[in-house]
Amino acid sequence: MDNISFVPTTASVFSNKLSKVGPTGSVRALSHLNLRTTSARLSTFQRWEQSAPNSPTPQALSSAGFIYRGVGDHTQCFTCLVVLSQWHIDHDPDLEHRRHSPSCEFVLNRERESRNNNHSRPISDLSDGDINLLSVAPAKDDRHSTEASLCKICYSHDMSILFRPCGHLLTCKSCADQLSHCPICRCPIFEKIRAFVSFE
Repeated sequence: MDNISFVPTTASVFSNKLSKVGPTGSVRALSHLNLRTTSARLSTFQRWEQSAPNSPTPQALSSAGFIYRGVGDHTQCFTCLVVLSQWHIDHDPDLEHRRHSPSCEFVLNRERESRNNNHSRPISDLSDGDINLLSVAPAKDDRHSTEASLCKICYSHDMSILFRPCGHLLTCKSCADQLSHCPICRCPIFEKIRAFVSFE
C-alpha cells in the first residue's frame, strides 16, 4: 500500500499579486480551536509584524476570517481553510477572501449581514431629527387623492401597513398578511407596522 502525503502547491495569480495556496494543516487542527471570534483569530498573529511588515494589519486579516499560520505571511481562513500568502499593504483582506473563496460560509455570512445592516437601523438609534413626517400637498382632485391612498396590490382598501426594515408603505392589512417579501425591493419583511397616513 502506497503512503500518500499532501504537498501544498502555490498557484500564483500574478507575480506581484496575492497567491492562493492549497490548505495546509488538517481540519482537526483547526476544529478544536475557538476561532469564531475576531479576538481569538487576532491572537494567532503574535509574530506577524516581523514576518510580514508590508502586509495588511492583523486586525484587518482576522476581521476577514483569517488566522496566521506562523510561517512567512501565510494566512488561513478558519472556515473554508483556504490559505493566502504574498500579501501587500494595498490588498483588502475581505475582497481577496471573496475572490479566492467565493463559496466560503464566513464570506457569505458577512455579505448577508452587510446587506441587512444597510437596509435598517434599530429604532433606538434614531434621533428625533431623523424622523421626518410626510406632508402631502392637498390634491386638486379628490379622485387623485383617493387613488394615491389605495393599496397598490388590491386597489380596494387604503394603504395602512409599513414594512420593516425597508420602510415601504403600499398595502392594506389583508394584502400585507399574504406577503413575506416587499413587492417593491424584494427585501424580507421582518415587521409589519400599522401606519396612519393622511392624503388631505
